[in-house]
Amino acid sequence: MAWSRTTYQLIHQELPDGTTILVLAGDLDLTTVPALTWDLEQALARQPRRLVLDLARVTFVDVAAARLLAGATRPLPAAGPPVLRRASPEARRVLALTGLDSLCEFDD
Repeated sequence: MAWSRTTYQLIHQELPDGTTILVLAGDLDLTTVPALTWDLEQALARQPRRLVLDLARVTFVDVAAARLLAGATRPLPAAGPPVLRRASPEARRVLALTGLDSLCEFDD
């Protein structure tokens, strides 16, 4: 039986009010963190007023990715905490176990 992992994918959307929405899909783990880091840096370079990370299509989140998501807006304090939209129970559990959930805003 072959085992395959879902690769990371991103859809980027900017709204007129200055909100940037990144729809993430696939596994967020040690192998995809470099690509996710680059995508977050590109989004933050536009200095959004708010950053929303839609996690509805995310299948897995490891601690490295959770750390990156929770600290996503650190370089841009005026944007406030990152908003994690439709985070799975598994993703929330990783964030809660690491204490990183306190650095995020959740939107279901």
